[in-house]
Amino acid sequence: MVLRVKYLFLFVTYGLASNLLAVEPSKILKKSRVPLEYVTMEVNGQLQKVSADQELAVVMGDEVIIKSAMLYDPQVSVSNVNLVGFVPRAEKRPAEDRGFKIRTSRDLLKKWSIGERGDLFKIEAFTGKDKHGNVFLRVLKPVLKYVEVSINGVSKLVREGDLLTVKAADKFKVKNVVSNIENDREAVSFQVIQINPELDLSGRKFYELRFTRNKKVFAKVSMQVVEGT
Repeated sequence: MVLRVKYLFLFVTYGLASNLLAVEPSKILKKSRVPLEYVTMEVNGQLQKVSADQELAVVMGDEVIIKSAMLYDPQVSVSNVNLVGFVPRAEKRPAEDRGFKIRTSRDLLKKWSIGERGDLFKIEAFTGKDKHGNVFLRVLKPVLKYVEVSINGVSKLVREGDLLTVKAADKFKVKNVVSNIENDREAVSFQVIQINPELDLSGRKFYELRFTRNKKVFAKVSMQVVEGT
């Protein structure tokens, strides 16, 4: 995962969203005298430390758990850490999201993301009406970088948008899939789907290599099989 450099945002009145609750304008948080230092999050079992005002980039389908929030004064504790746009299934207390497993492919509400684009979410740390600070969670779309295939023992790299051509008698194998998803070999699956069951006029059959994560297709590579040896 990549921690990106500081982002500066100009926020117009922005309410909290947790457990489908929105904070009234009269309850807007004020800046605390004890600022946030960092938030610790677990991404697919790996701990990540995110400094105040920075963002953590994950790929849609990653599982995230907010573990803790640390202030510059270690003697002061944070009462609430709220991921704006996350709705826990089992409520502990309003606007407190530490300890929940957050499935980034389905648990985040787009309308509560920054700019309502569904790719950047704010995580707020506060105690009462005192706001200690924010970090941000950026959710990237899965991207196929390339696929390494073997045709009769010869390796070839193909990418989404390419048309891969093989002969009916060729020995074909997918050797490696490279994406922006951590641990591609285990996280990414693929299927070969036939598009037209019959030969076309030029004697070809068309297929798609479909790449999935969590049973959702995120990339396709077209393939044609021609007659001949």
